[in-house]
Amino acid sequence: THASNDATSSVNGFFEFERGVSARHLDAQARLITRYRKPIGMDELSEALRLGKPLPVRAVAPTFDDVYIDNYEVAFPILRRHKIPATFYVCPGLIDSNLGFWWDEIYSCFRKTKQVAIDISKLAAYGAISQDLKEHLLPTRTVAERESVAQRIIVMAKRLPVQRIHELIADLVDVLDVSKAESSPVSGLMGWPHINEMANNGMDIGSHTLTHPMMSQMSEQVLRQEVQDSRRRLQDELGRSVNGFVYPSGDYHAMARDVVRQAGHWYACTSESGFVTSSSDPYLLKRVNISDGNMALSC
Repeated sequence: THASNDATSSVNGFFEFERGVSARHLDAQARLITRYRKPIGMDELSEALRLGKPLPVRAVAPTFDDVYIDNYEVAFPILRRHKIPATFYVCPGLIDSNLGFWWDEIYSCFRKTKQVAIDISKLAAYGAISQDLKEHLLPTRTVAERESVAQRIIVMAKRLPVQRIHELIADLVDVLDVSKAESSPVSGLMGWPHINEMANNGMDIGSHTLTHPMMSQMSEQVLRQEVQDSRRRLQDELGRSVNGFVYPSGDYHAMARDVVRQAGHWYACTSESGFVTSSSDPYLLKRVNISDGNMALSC
């Protein structure tokens, strides 16, 4: 989840996902929330579900996945100014290693390439990028074209085991004729000082696994390690209980749900659209996605 400064959101050929929500729109949404809703943290929401307590009238719980640095630089000051608690879901393994997310590496490849078309037949071993394409060559001349192809490849990659994703990126570097250094952007994530500062100033911190793998592509042993080690690392760093979890990319199955519960989390969020009610499964909570496209522009 990105929150970007208006001044930088449309430069350098950034793709829409990388730009995220502008500061102006996020501030407008925050003003609406404080005027018409009761903002609460996810820990408060989940505790009410666990204990059968009623939620505040018109309650809303803002959440941010992945903890990109713009969440701290842009979103956190807006949330503090409006006294809105929010919950940020962290992959501590990526924070510790100063590595970014694999999809950022794919986006970086497409930003840096000078190729005007990509031969997707060279990536056929990883799956179908699009079922309805009759030609192997896809145009990558414009920012919009590069973004479209990048997103198709990312969707395909999400169905692969972690090692195969790394192999795909290595082949993509060759296909797009970029160097490995060009394909490896700075992580772009917060550091522990940022996360601790937010945790000490009214924000909830939750787990997003250790390294953000697709949970349906892991063995039970690795899945348990990702979930348990993430919560343990966060609790050691923050010195407090970490109660929440978000399934990476919304990818889960019955075993993942059980592992999250058994690890001691109070709740888990999906990427499915919808609202939380008193009868909601606390380990399959729905959320409503917010983007620049559906934000209120004034209030």
